[in-house]
Amino acid sequence: MSEALTAGTSGYSPPSVVVIDDEPAILAAVTSLLRRQKLAVRTFDSGVEALDYLNLNPANIIMSDMRMPDVSGSELLTKAAAINPDSIRIMMTGYEDKDVIFDAINNGIAQYYIFKPWDDGALRETITDAIRVQSELVNLRLKEGLKSLTALPSPTKFQTGLWEVLAKPDATAHDLARQIEGSPALVARLLRSANSVYFGSRQKISSVLDAIRMIGTANVAAMALAVESFGSVCQCSKVELTAEIDVIWDQALRRAGLAKTIAASWEGFEQSHSINIAALLQEIGMVVQLCTKPEKYARYRASIVDGTMPRHVVEREIFGVTHDIVGEAVLEFWNFPKTISSAVGRHHGNAQGDDVATILQIANVLDNEYDASPHDPSLDGLIDEWRTRIQH
Repeated sequence: MSEALTAGTSGYSPPSVVVIDDEPAILAAVTSLLRRQKLAVRTFDSGVEALDYLNLNPANIIMSDMRMPDVSGSELLTKAAAINPDSIRIMMTGYEDKDVIFDAINNGIAQYYIFKPWDDGALRETITDAIRVQSELVNLRLKEGLKSLTALPSPTKFQTGLWEVLAKPDATAHDLARQIEGSPALVARLLRSANSVYFGSRQKISSVLDAIRMIGTANVAAMALAVESFGSVCQCSKVELTAEIDVIWDQALRRAGLAKTIAASWEGFEQSHSINIAALLQEIGMVVQLCTKPEKYARYRASIVDGTMPRHVVEREIFGVTHDIVGEAVLEFWNFPKTISSAVGRHHGNAQGDDVATILQIANVLDNEYDASPHDPSLDGLIDEWRTRIQH
């Protein structure tokens, strides 16, 4: 049984939302709430009927209760993802199903969740954000930025767990260390980076706790998230790809160090955690391009050797999209905080008054002016100022 609500005017195709719940009151409430958002909403009280519909009618957003009588919400969203991998999937459930939610998020079954009963404003905001993200992801696929992926990489269990630890006001260094130590490969890469020249520790760092004590919680958490994110995008054994990823990672470490130095003296800046993560992940889009389009990436590298064309021009011509846009979309998909994903999307071009993006651009130019182009020309005065300050 279904109910359709069509919104829009002639010549306009509004975003489509499919809602599945076996409670008529819930369907009516969601329909009423979304009525003013100019969405094409279709509701179903049967998971089987919803899947039959989705087989013929792709939807931008799919919202499903997790406890359906004919098919579970997890099974429904899994099948919906196979039918339409570009859709954004939202779980509706009670708080008692918290473990089910995190399993679904970790496995890429859904990207968002809503607890019942919900706050109307929060639900509208979630839908608006999901529609925007879905539109960006579809545009990226149309531009072939991520076309070779059957589905975007889902956030790993480690990423979700680390965000939970960082969100706890009473979290300790031991809590963070325990979370990181669950991945021996991550620990090895983290310690290798922590002992690098970019952190300048005079003492050998031999454990995660040592790293936390010597270079700080924010640095260790940011490095762990970045290392895991790089790994989740590109899991390969090809020596040439691994070597290129190491080059990108070393560049990220250098620029993160510069960004951290600038942020420490930036008047009124209170986002040190965001700047650490954003600086290390600003090239995640380049890693996606490298690992999903290695042949095109090889062409890109060959084309920039002589330096006759700006890198971003070559990149757009070969990939159809630049890595800053790809990076922002991936981090949005992984539910990274907006301050981080937006800064990654703005680390070239107009910084739009974003302090994190502004600091990233300054650090990038100071690290290597050619590699960092393009940048916001309105920042040239600040770049000159910081070049002088850091040299002294």
